[in-house]
Amino acid sequence: MKFREKTPEIEAFRIGVDAIPDWFMDKVTSREAILLSPTSLTNNGPFDHKNDTYCIITYSDGEKIIKHGEYVIKNVFDEISSLDIKTFNKKYDEVEKFESIDVVLWTGKNEREMFDFLTGTKNKPITTEESTFKIDLVNGGCKQGNLIIKTPFGVESAFIGDYIIKDKFLSFNNTVIFHPVRPDIFDKNYKEVKCFERLE
Repeated sequence: MKFREKTPEIEAFRIGVDAIPDWFMDKVTSREAILLSPTSLTNNGPFDHKNDTYCIITYSDGEKIIKHGEYVIKNVFDEISSLDIKTFNKKYDEVEKFESIDVVLWTGKNEREMFDFLTGTKNKPITTEESTFKIDLVNGGCKQGNLIIKTPFGVESAFIGDYIIKDKFLSFNNTVIFHPVRPDIFDKNYKEVKCFERLE
């Protein structure tokens, strides 16, 4: 059997650059981490988050210095580690860079689900035609190709097995646009969000 390593979500910040998160301050309070700044030490004043801030992390087998500007990382096991900027950027992508989409698979028989998805309603009586789509009902089910998606750019037919996507990035006169995507194209471009990883 073959297995693929899971890539769980992490939390991270750049020491001395980004705001210090609460989870790291908890480590400072418990003395698992020490924040240092040569500028603050020479000024004999209260510690300040200066441009030369760095830290020392205490482990059971010793200590590690995390240099100014490096990434401090907390994994799912609440363990702290660090990476330089170049290595971090190769290994991780910020979660905010990934946008989720709303999507429903068109089976030809899920008129209720599709109608609710396209209208943004729940249990509203199904009508066969709305401003953005048309569903032809045939003996309680639908024939292939008779889900019609209307867009400002033209009419698109959805076939059984197509995914209907709610486009968050494209709108026209404040109207949300839906469009069908063939399953092979969908599988190449989208992945169900279960963990922090990027589909290459």
